[in-house]
Amino acid sequence: MLTKRNKVLIVDDQPNIIQTLTHCFSAKGYEVNVASNGEDALDFLNTIKVDLVLLDTKMPGICAKELARIIRERYPQAKIILISGQASATKQSANTNLNEGGCLPQTQDSPEMEKKMLLVKTILLLAVKKFSRQQYANN
Repeated sequence: MLTKRNKVLIVDDQPNIIQTLTHCFSAKGYEVNVASNGEDALDFLNTIKVDLVLLDTKMPGICAKELARIIRERYPQAKIILISGQASATKQSANTNLNEGGCLPQTQDSPEMEKKMLLVKTILLLAVKKFSRQQYANN
């Protein structure tokens, strides 16, 4: 019996972060795709339907706020999680900058979706922790 694999698109311009997140999500059975900027992400989304977009808050080209708006408008099935290499930037951007622009309104998710989102957040936290340890060890 074939099972549907959830598809993740990682949009980040830092190869180390892409590598770490790809490893973490692949190990959990997700189909992982990557884009290094907003334009490439939109090109990819025009051809493949994804369930989740991990979006870096700071990249060259299209800003995260605008890219999130476009994704929500064109691909409403895709959930968006903002990520950042800066510890405080992700929470601040998600709670202030993007919500002020109306890009990420609050939605009521089903209990099943909340469980999946919790898994994603846990994977992200573990990936960030692993990445931080690697960066510390290399310095």
